[in-house]
Amino acid sequence: MRSYDDPCGIARALNAVGERWALLVVRELAFGPKRFTDLRAGLPGVSDNVLSQRLRELEAVDVVRRHRLGPPSRAHVYELTPHGEG
Repeated sequence: MRSYDDPCGIARALNAVGERWALLVVRELAFGPKRFTDLRAGLPGVSDNVLSQRLRELEAVDVVRRHRLGPPSRAHVYELTPHGEG
């Protein structure tokens, strides 16, 4: 992952969401939690591998979290963390 190595707030934000598709993933999650398939549908052109990688990267920097919904669905969803919303 690229790093701008700059203490500026904008540069730090780009360190987290500056990779291709990452900011668009954040945009999709700004509307609320989504399943992987919902994210893929909202991002035409992104491959499953790239979307999975971006979600892992965004989880690693506490922008996105993945959790399981309660019964009856038990599906996993992604949502922005408070840090990600900021």
